Amino acid sequence: MLSAGSVRNSEAGFTLLEMMVVLAILALALTVVPVHLMNATGGQALKSDVRMLISALNYARTKAISSNMPVALALDRENMRLTINGAQQIGSLSKTTKLDIAGQSPQVGTPTIVRFYPEGGSSGGELLLSYERDEYRVSVNWLTGAVSSIRK
Repeated sequence: MLSAGSVRNSEAGFTLLEMMVVLAILALALTVVPVHLMNATGGQALKSDVRMLISALNYARTKAISSNMPVALALDRENMRLTINGAQQIGSLSKTTKLDIAGQSPQVGTPTIVRFYPEGGSSGGELLLSYERDEYRVSVNWLTGAVSSIRK
């Protein structure tokens, strides 16, 4: 006869099979989630780079108007640096972001320059920033120097 303390309830606890199924599901989840997190990180870097570029373009325009002198914003695609008049570095973009100029093939070693003039105008142009399938088009109006962006 079994004592009251030694009676085992067959419904208490988990079976080995149930534990193995749970561990298999966790292993699958842990292999899928980091891939999505890495893509989200690159996407966040792209959004940050778009904001940085827009801020740099607006800064260069404001500086040209306030100083009553032309200002050139140089975009170095190799080092992903943004400089004013070739000297003052005002920011840098993420290495994961791809930077292109709409309608132009990239020239190695030559920075892309957007000029802003004292009356508010600019040399104009469209810059494409992308990471994997995400792409933003940053436009600079040649007449007004206004900067805008569109996500494609």
